[in-house]
Amino acid sequence: MGLMKKYYFFGIIGLIVLLLAGFFIFTAEETSDNGAVPAPSGEGAKTSADAGDQTAPQPSGSQTSPKSGLTKPPSSGATSSKNQGRVIFALKDEFVSLDQIDSILFTINEIQVQNPSKGWITVMSGSKVFDLIKIYKSGSPEFLSEVNIDPGAYTQLRISAGPIRIVRRGSSGSEEAKLPSGELKIPARISVAKGENSSVEIDILSEKSIHTATDGKYIFLPVLRVETKSNVTSFQVRQNIVTIIGGAGMYDATYGMDENGILKDGYRLSPAAKLEIVDDKIKIIPQ
Repeated sequence: MGLMKKYYFFGIIGLIVLLLAGFFIFTAEETSDNGAVPAPSGEGAKTSADAGDQTAPQPSGSQTSPKSGLTKPPSSGATSSKNQGRVIFALKDEFVSLDQIDSILFTINEIQVQNPSKGWITVMSGSKVFDLIKIYKSGSPEFLSEVNIDPGAYTQLRISAGPIRIVRRGSSGSEEAKLPSGELKIPARISVAKGENSSVEIDILSEKSIHTATDGKYIFLPVLRVETKSNVTSFQVRQNIVTIIGGAGMYDATYGMDENGILKDGYRLSPAAKLEIVDDKIKIIPQ
C-alpha cells in the first residue's frame, strides 16, 4: 500500500509538470503571433524600418531631386523667405560674337617677302578688300597673288593692312574699327626652288581679333596664322577660291597684335580685357 502511494505521488507531480510545460509553450506561441515583444532600449535599438529600409542622410545645403534633377534650396522654416533676399547668379561673356556682325571688310594694300641678300620683294600691290566673315563661313582660302620670284630662302613676310570696316547685323552702313598698326611683320620661312611650287597661307582669326571698347566702338587686334609649304604638287584657283595640293610644311605659327600694335608670337589679348580709346590710342583698363 505504501508503494502504491509513492507511485501515485510521483504521478501527480509528473502531471503537474506536463501541464505547466504546456502552458508556457502556448504562451510563447501567442506572444510570437501578436508581435508584442518590446524592442530593447539603448544604442542597439532598431525599429523594423531601420533594419529593412535604411535611408542615407541628406547633406545640408542644396538638395537635388533624383527624379527631376532640379536643385532645391534647404528648408529653413516658414518665415525664412521673409527675412532673406533672392539672388540669381549669371555668367556674362563680353567677347564679341560674329553673330552680331554681317561683314568684316579687311583691306590688304601690299604684301612683301624678304630675302637676306636681295631685301624686300613685293609680291602683291594695289588695295584689295576681303570680307573675313564670308571667308570664315566658307572655310576656304581666297586668292591673294601669284608671282614668280628667284629661288632661295625668304625669312620675313610683311603685310600692309587697313582700314578695317565693320558692318553690324541689321545696319546699312559700316564703321571703322580701330587698328593700332597697319604693318604686320612675321618671321615666316619661305623656301623657293627652281621649277617648283611653294605656297603661303594667311589665316586671319576674326573671332580672336575683334574687341569692343567701353564706348561700343570696335577694335581689331589681328590674330593670324601663317603656314608655308614647299614642293607643292599643284594648286587650283576657281572663282577666287584656292585649293593647294600636296607640299612639305616649312613654317606654321600664330601671331597676335597687342594694344600697342606689336605682333607677338602666340599672343592673343584676353576677351575679358576692358579697353578704351584715349587720344587715338588703345588703353587696357586695370581690373
